[in-house]
Amino acid sequence: LVSVPSPDLWRAAFLMPVAGRCALVITMTVLPYARPEGGLGSVFYRKRSLPRGIWAVVVLCLTGWLVAGMCGLTAAAGSLVVTVAFAAYTSRKIGGATGDTLGASCEIAELVPVLTMAAWPMLMRGGM
Repeated sequence: LVSVPSPDLWRAAFLMPVAGRCALVITMTVLPYARPEGGLGSVFYRKRSLPRGIWAVVVLCLTGWLVAGMCGLTAAAGSLVVTVAFAAYTSRKIGGATGDTLGASCEIAELVPVLTMAAWPMLMRGGM
């Protein structure tokens, strides 16, 4: 957060939990629950559905755009890419999601907005 320009700090802080919570819904939409015997994460799977997953994508992208313009939309897209990539990895490794992997997807997706906003000024200048 220290690397985010001061005027954008509140934007990053606002988008981080939105990205994380949307990542939870998206992950539950694309992955089955991995433990046949159940577990703490199975409680959240009772309400999963494709429309909720689509809604999470729309909310994330729209919030990113409204809060931070193109930078926010880029952060939202990055969070989506990271979430789907982690879901694919989890699917390959254990065949689905657990409560722990859902929590991990939330934490990973929360990092993307702050990293995007920290790097945005440099990206707009065209250099690394």
